[in-house]
Amino acid sequence: MTLDITTILVLFILNNLLIAALLVVSFRGRRTPATDLWVYSLLVQSAAWIIYSARGQVPDPLSIVLAGSLLSLSYAMLTDAFCQFFEFPLKRRWIYFPALLTLLVFWWNLDSLANRNILGGLIIGVQFIAAAAIILKRDDQWRALRVFISSGAIVMALMFFARAAITILDPAAIPVLPATSPFQTATFLIGDAARLAFSFGFLLLIEARRSDELTRLATLDSLTEAYNRRTFMELAERELARARRYRQPLGLMFLDLDHFKKVNDTHGHLAGDAMLRQIKKVAENCLRQQDLFGRYGGEEFCILLPDTDLAGTQVLAERLRQDIENFILHLPDGEQLRITVSIGVSAVPAGQDAIALDNLIEYADLALYQAKKQGRNRVAAEDMAEPEVAMA
Repeated sequence: MTLDITTILVLFILNNLLIAALLVVSFRGRRTPATDLWVYSLLVQSAAWIIYSARGQVPDPLSIVLAGSLLSLSYAMLTDAFCQFFEFPLKRRWIYFPALLTLLVFWWNLDSLANRNILGGLIIGVQFIAAAAIILKRDDQWRALRVFISSGAIVMALMFFARAAITILDPAAIPVLPATSPFQTATFLIGDAARLAFSFGFLLLIEARRSDELTRLATLDSLTEAYNRRTFMELAERELARARRYRQPLGLMFLDLDHFKKVNDTHGHLAGDAMLRQIKKVAENCLRQQDLFGRYGGEEFCILLPDTDLAGTQVLAERLRQDIENFILHLPDGEQLRITVSIGVSAVPAGQDAIALDNLIEYADLALYQAKKQGRNRVAAEDMAEPEVAMA
């Protein structure tokens, strides 16, 4: 089957322009370097196809050297877009080197179509293999989408490698663009499908990241990246229900930074913000993977400890208190800042079904009040197993 290559090139150009317009409209007001590079690459690629389709009407250095170099440049920009998106540490000069190499190779082989097909196919094929490697190397929750996009890149690479291999076997097998042949037709049809998968996959990848970012903003505290109060309460209710079902204890710490207002007044709010962020990091090193850490408000934090009784909660709270007391925050001006915390703890006893989350928080808060009343920088506990505990 053969199709008119000029018609296919026109469709290529229209598809590229439509995708570029879609990206511009979709990301209006939230452009990133990655989306800009993708749009520019589509425009550069369209320019290359326009020049290719004008073969015979413009000088050969334009229709061959310039068009081929622009095509390689557009693929380099796609690779750069993925590097920007995935924050891949690849120096940009290596990304764009193939475009320069294509220009030199096509110029030196201006009169040899076979050499251009072989060398150009190898260069661009390597570009797509590099793009696929960058996409696959990133480890995140979008693996299925990354595999889909990288598959498009690999198909493109194989297509260009096939052009080089066929030309090696038969230098006259692939005619100069825009001449028609069965292989030329197959090349462009496969390439168009892979290119669409590549572009729309990238668009979906950006939207998937945006969706995850919105979810993160809705569940985490923006300063400390601990769970925000609403999310913490929701997760705590689930853990309480699980503790009831399996008749396990459930511990809670209420943590408050001592004299935190003085830190803000003396060293400024930036130092206070830095201290709040570091409290979370210190806590993460001390807590277990299953423990829930949330910012309750201001300088107050809540820590929920599944399958932990009151004694175990006290032990872990004391360890955390000591770790925070020993931590030193180094300020930009060279000054060192220390801070202490008061911690109130309580725990739902194993097999106790009548205690609500509000009761657990109330008793931890009472214990925190006692810790501060006793001089701060200490752990206090309220035992919910006592008969006078109010049940919900």
